[in-house]
Amino acid sequence: MKRFIMCRFAYFAVGVVLLVWGSFAMGSTLYVDVGGGSAYTSIQAAIDAAADSGDEIEVAPGTYYENINFQGKAVIVRSQDVATTIIDGGGLGSVVTFNSGENSFSVLDGFTITNGDGTGGN
Repeated sequence: MKRFIMCRFAYFAVGVVLLVWGSFAMGSTLYVDVGGGSAYTSIQAAIDAAADSGDEIEVAPGTYYENINFQGKAVIVRSQDVATTIIDGGGLGSVVTFNSGENSFSVLDGFTITNGDGTGGN
């Protein structure tokens, strides 16, 4: 009897973990293309439109002249090609900012970052 109860609890615990993880992983995917043809032409506009957690932003190759701020959102911003997807900050401060309580679910992946002025790094 104890073995059955323990197994049932283990399955319940695994189910809860998968449910919680699944609710995070099941967000929307927003698409960014500097050349148009997508809902968003800037990365920041897609971050602004994203849910506070669970969304993924897929960025088409191109040069994005902007400075982005994750605004505390737990979103993944991922390029389709690191060699040809560039965020150019125009020398106007930090190109990418994480300063509003972001956590390990706030991810920037696969970009060339250029022309920034990093300040206040710890």
